[in-house]
Formats: sequence, structure tokens, C-alpha cells
Amino acid sequence: MKPWPRFSHKQSADSHLRGQGLIEYALILSLVAIVAIISVNLFGDSIQNTFRDVAGSGEFAPPDIGPLGGEFTPRPQTFTPTFTPTPSATFTPLPPGFTPSATPTASHTPTASPTATASNTPTATATATGVVCAYGPHSVPGRMEMEDYDCGGAGVAYNDEQATNLGGAYRTGEGVDIQDTGDSTGTYNIGWTRDGEWLRYKLNVTQSGVYNIAVRVASSSGSGQFRILIDGQDMTGLVNVPNTGGFQNWQNVNISNIGLLAGTRTLEFQINRGSVNYNYMVFTASVGTPTPTATATRTPTATATSTSTPLPPPTVSPMPTMATGGILFVVGNTSLSASDQLVFNRLQAKGYAVTVVGDSASTTANATGKVLVLISSTVSSSSVNTKFKSVTVPVMTWKTTLLDDMEMSTTTGTQNSQTQVQMVPANSGHPLSAGLTGTVTVGTSNSTYNRGQGNSNAIVIAIRSNGDTSRHMIFAYNAGATMYNSFNAPARRLAFYFGDDTAATTNANGWALFDAAITWSITGN
Repeated sequence: MKPWPRFSHKQSADSHLRGQGLIEYALILSLVAIVAIISVNLFGDSIQNTFRDVAGSGEFAPPDIGPLGGEFTPRPQTFTPTFTPTPSATFTPLPPGFTPSATPTASHTPTASPTATASNTPTATATATGVVCAYGPHSVPGRMEMEDYDCGGAGVAYNDEQATNLGGAYRTGEGVDIQDTGDSTGTYNIGWTRDGEWLRYKLNVTQSGVYNIAVRVASSSGSGQFRILIDGQDMTGLVNVPNTGGFQNWQNVNISNIGLLAGTRTLEFQINRGSVNYNYMVFTASVGTPTPTATATRTPTATATSTSTPLPPPTVSPMPTMATGGILFVVGNTSLSASDQLVFNRLQAKGYAVTVVGDSASTTANATGKVLVLISSTVSSSSVNTKFKSVTVPVMTWKTTLLDDMEMSTTTGTQNSQTQVQMVPANSGHPLSAGLTGTVTVGTSNSTYNRGQGNSNAIVIAIRSNGDTSRHMIFAYNAGATMYNSFNAPARRLAFYFGDDTAATTNANGWALFDAAITWSITGN
């Protein structure tokens, strides 16, 4: 058996020293704790505030820090407007060039039942934004559906007595009455027409020329009438529509020799008397040379087509002329005024080739080979003067201050606010009278009329409407007739009553007199 271990004296001394060191360490820790407690009691608030400032500046709050003051509540964070995120988490950036204030709308494509806006303006209206109307322009030669009138709504593109579409088809939000047609050559037709209604269309005339128009009609009354205006000019006069045997029994009314200039044109279809259904128009090039007529109105005969398919539009042929050389039209500005443009269109419609020249640029030689020199009141008399006094070509003018230069009159003037002229009974049978007698209304609204006073050799056709026999509104001289200052007319000479703006207000009677003046000046008939 081993004896129990025995400790030496040295081991006992080491144990004593270790115990003494632990006691001293414990006393030091106790003193540190006491100092810490005293410091917290004395400086706790300052320490906690400092900690809050440091911790509060961080993105997240620290956890509970216990004895330093209980659960930590950070100071509220101060946010600036630039730090506030946009509320919408699903914001989609706008495409480049998009203006937020402009609300895009779907483009209008004509269908069987499009929905128009409350303002009666289709979405695809020609506006400053460059959006093009879905209903035109219609190509000429070609076919134009009557229901495809222009955009813009009531008062701009059409006039209809009812605000609603009585037929309930196609452009249902507008006032024009459109229905499904029974015509085998169409889809819709205009119906329920009444006196005074009208429709406007845009045309794209591909080539200047003279055209025939076939208007597809159906009526059971035989009393309908319409007229067609191009750029504000009456091109047809009143056209009668026959009784076709019913509002879905279709025939063509044919109109011949309508002159159209190339470019975009506005066609206005005026319904003088209603009770007619309209399906479409077909424009075809005229064949042959048209003959001018002294009347401004046509009464076409309605002819039923032998087939339900309209003839295909032929290629436009060169515009026919009445005679070699055509008409020289002398104007104040070759960028024609509204009235000069109407005169130009009228001459084109009658089949004449027209050469336009400015007053200052005009020369006597310009008349060579022409059948007529036509001088507008827009010219400066000092620029024209006596250039065409002695030409052996007929001359017709409505510039009063040229009448003395031409030796046609020594007394000239104007009459303001006129709408009528009075036909001279002694010459009622003359071709220049166009078959009109008595006091005749020649304008739709007041205009300034020009006048002169022919001598005893003059053919006086019309005078001022108050019966003043010295105020000659239309007068002429035959070739060889002695005019003023013993000057004999080298060819026919004619003075007409038009003023600068008169053509814009001229009615069918006025255009009949104008046509008669052109025809007589050229042919003497």
C-alpha cells in the first residue's frame, strides 16, 4: 500500500500567495464597478443622448440597451422632399417625345358602325397636328362613296336638318342619314334628304382635265334637285333627279364636261330639293371637245345603267380646247385672287385652254394666236394701258379704267352694294342676254359692280337695276364698229359688270351672262 502524498512546506506557501491574489483582483473589480455605477448616476443622461445621436444617424435602430435607460427610442428622422420616394411603385417612363397633357386617341378607321365623339368630329380629322381625315381625299378619276364625306362635323363637313343619323348605319354618331343600301353596287347610301342639306368632300384630281360625272340616285318622287360646286364655284347649275320607281331602284344621272384642275379640290354637294337617295359618284375623263353653252344650268337625263358595275375610269386625256391658242387671261397677280380663280375654273370647265399672265409682264404679242383676251379688274390700268387696244383678237374686260384706253367708253364708274341688273328690252333676243329679261338678280349677296357708257354703236345688254339708261353694266361692239374718238374696233370688244370680288357671289343667272359674253366674244353668236 502506497502512503498518502505529503505536501512540502514550499507548496503550501505557493497556495497561500494565489489565494491572496484572487482576493485583491476581486477588490479591484468591485472598485471599478462602484466607479461605473457612480459615473452612470452622475453622467447617464449625457451618455444616453450621445448614444442616441450616434445610433439615430444609422439606417436601422439598435436593439434594447438595457440598464442605460430602458428600451431605446431613437429620435425621429428628418426627411427632405428630395429623400421622399415616388409613391407609385409601378411607374413606367413615358416614351420619348410624348406630351403628358395630350391624350392619345385611337385613329378612326371607317367600319360599319364607328363611334364618333360627342363633338361630331372623327378622331382622324385633318388638323394642325397633321392627322389626315379617314374619308378622303378621293381620287379623280375614280369612284367616290357619298357616305365618305369630309371630317369636321355639322356646319363644316355637312348640313343636315336632324342631329341624329336616321338610317343608323356607318357613321352613327353624326347627323347625316346613312343606311344599308339595296343597290348591288354599293354598301351604304345617303337617305332622308331634305331641301337645303349639303355635304363636302375632298378630291385629289390627279391630272387637269374635263370630266364626266355619273351620280347614282334613287327616288320615288321625281322632284329632287342637286348642284355640284368645286372650290365654291357652281359647276353644274341645278340638276333634276327623275323618278326611278323607288328609293332603292337605282339609276345614274350623267353630267358632262366638268373642268377640274389637278390638286386637292373641295366638292360641295348641295341638295336643293330632297326626297332622293344617293349612293356614289363616278368621275371619268371626258372624250371629245365640249361646246360652251350660254346657260349655266343643265338638266341631265337620268339613264339606267345596263350593268350594275360602273365603267372603269379611263386614263385622263389632255384637256380639250375650244380653238387653237385658247384664252389669254390678264390678271393683277398670277397667284390668283379668289374671284380670278373662279373665272379661271369656269373657263376650264367650259373646255378652254387658259394662259395666265400678270399685268406688268403682259405684252401685245401675248395676244397672238389667242381666241380671246380677257382682262380682269384686278390689273393695274397703268400696267396694261393700251397694250391690247389695237389687237385683232376679241377683248373682254371688267376693268373700268381701261375702257377709255380701249376707246370703249369715256364715262366709267362703280355701283356699290348691287345684286341685280336690268336687261335692255331692245336687245332681249341678243345672244348676250342669255335669254334673261326684266330685272334679274345676278348675285347672292351685295357686291361692287363696274360700269361704263357705250356710244350709239354699242350693243347695250344690261343697265343699272334702277333703270338708269346711262349706266351700262354689259355693253359690246362688233368688229369694225366705231367706238370713241373715231376708233374702229379691230375685233369684238365687250365690257362686263364684274368687280374684283363679284365672281364669289355670282349666281346661276350671273354665270349665264358671263358664259354668253365669252361665247359671243369668241364666235359672235
